[in-house]
Amino acid sequence: MNKSNLLISIDKMILAYWRRITIILLLIIVFLSLYPLPQLPQIGEGADKVYHFIAYLFVALPIGYVYPKRFFVYLLFMVSLSGIIELIQPYVNRHGEWLDFLANTLGVFLGFAIGKLSSLFIESRIRV
Repeated sequence: MNKSNLLISIDKMILAYWRRITIILLLIIVFLSLYPLPQLPQIGEGADKVYHFIAYLFVALPIGYVYPKRFFVYLLFMVSLSGIIELIQPYVNRHGEWLDFLANTLGVFLGFAIGKLSSLFIESRIRV
């Protein structure tokens, strides 16, 4: 399989399954964010912000790639869900932090932008 065929396959898969991909990723994030832990893991200062950023970047990528009509509703939902999760976390033996919320929000917007730029690149290369 050459690069062009691989890009076409990935393009078709994302266009066909973007909602499912987004929902599955959101469910994973919600589960991992709200699952009660007996003890919080010890990680380096600020390392969890990187994890938050990456998780929300990947969940927003398909939406940027497909660019649905009301994409802003999806983005607003993700940012709102992120904030709600941070508010709930202290009740499930976690720490809710505003800096986590900021990392999540930045991840959503950068993921959307990268998805959109990727789509434009693919469109200029392979889509007819």
